Amino acid sequence: MTGTNLAGRTIRDLILGERTDITRLPWVGHRSRNWEFEPLRWTAATALYAVYRFADREEYRTGAAATHASAKLANLISGR
Repeated sequence: MTGTNLAGRTIRDLILGERTDITRLPWVGHRSRNWEFEPLRWTAATALYAVYRFADREEYRTGAAATHASAKLANLISGR
């Protein structure tokens, strides 16, 4: 209820062109960044998870103590 009240008062002040404490709030006039191209993002994230699963299976299968090369590559791509 409080959010709705604040939003209504903000819109009123903006429509009337009044410069108030409410219209100076940081979220008034805020521009959100563009969304990522969703199918591409989802495909890339799914592929990275598959690479991590593969690396985990290989590490478990071989008993390797070191990180598998494919996980290192996925870390590089994902920025980890």
